[in-house]
Parts: sequence; structure tokens; C-alpha cells
Amino acid sequence: MKPGLPKHPRTVIAAFLETLNQSGTAYCVVGLLDGEPLGGGRDTDLIVARRDVSRVCRTLFRFCARHGLAVAQSIRYEYAAFYFVVTWSDGERRDFLAIDVSGDYVLGARRLLGGDEIVAGRRWNTRLDRPGAGFWSAEPAMEFIYYLLKKVEKGELEARHGAYLSAAWSRDAEGAARQIHRFWPPRGAEQLMAAAARGAWRDAREALPRSRRAMHARRPRWSPQA
Repeated sequence: MKPGLPKHPRTVIAAFLETLNQSGTAYCVVGLLDGEPLGGGRDTDLIVARRDVSRVCRTLFRFCARHGLAVAQSIRYEYAAFYFVVTWSDGERRDFLAIDVSGDYVLGARRLLGGDEIVAGRRWNTRLDRPGAGFWSAEPAMEFIYYLLKKVEKGELEARHGAYLSAAWSRDAEGAARQIHRFWPPRGAEQLMAAAARGAWRDAREALPRSRRAMHARRPRWSPQA
């Protein structure tokens, strides 16, 4: 890595987000816990306004070239979703950072959330160590539903996932409840809301296959031309 950019995933992603800030790109980080990405800074999900997806990808390649980083992996896994692995060496070992860039939130050929919709309510997070610096994150209700949809789709809801969801719920229970009702019928919605409010996810975990079917039933298969 060239001198000047600290050799840690958190500082690399912070520098990249600052580059997006300076370019005026409409983005937000999703999957935050206490202001940090759930991957501990090594895995960051970005939702971007649909018009800015290609722009963000180009910006990432220029950023890496400027700072002596390498894009070791680049995968397009949906029509407007890209997964990148950025790597570098400090002379003794290699390190990496994964960045997921998505326009619309699409799972299983179903568009669940629009990128423009998520970005519209984004919030600014100021970095305490650098006055004036910071990044954009999704509003609490969007944080909640984004992560819940992801966990239901994967059929994966561990204790730490439930703790994160309940924390997000507590920041905007009314907004999160409205989001749940968009994707599940009353019975399923009530179970998920109760789990989030109480922090008790065992029953919801056992009902994940049913929740996934109900979620898909409310969101028919879709294509970019639809």
C-alpha cells in the first residue's frame, strides 16, 4: 500500500466513504451496530441510489488505484448488485476488505426494497475523532427491515442477529412495525413484532421457513424490465 492511508480495514472503508461524500454520491451504509458495520469494519454493505451504482463501482476502482490497493474479486450477483474484495499488504501480511454495493435490494429474483427508497431517509453519522467527517447510514426502520429480510431469506437467525434486530427495533418501533406489515400477513407480522419487542427470537427462529414463504408470496418474481 502506498504511504498515507492507514493499513486497517476500518480506516480504508472510512477513506472510501469520504471519497463518496466528496463526490456527492447518494449512498448509505446498512447493517450497523453501535455505529460500526456488523462485519467489524471488514465487511461493509452499501445501498446506493439506482442511478449511482455504476458510478460507485468506477469510484472504487479509481480509489484502489490511487492508494495502492488491489481489487482481488469482483462479482455481479444481481442486475444492480456487486461484491468486491479489496486487498493490500503492509509488507508482513495481507489484509482485506469486502464491500457490497447494491442499487435495489433483490433476493431470490424478488425486489424487496428500492435503493432510492432506502437512501431517501438516510442519516448523517459524525465521526467523533474527526470533526466534520462522517458517513451516511440508513434510518433505524430501514436498518431493521433490511437485516430482517436478509436473515429470513438465509434462514439464519442466531442470538446475535436477534440482539441486533431488537436494538434496531427499539430505535424506531413504530417505523419498524410498518415495514414488517409490508412483507408479512397479520399473523406472521405479529410474531415478528413480538420477538423484536421482547428480544425473544426462539419462536420466530423456528418459523423461519414459513416466514420466508410468506415473504416471497407478497413479493412476486421480478426482472429489471418489469
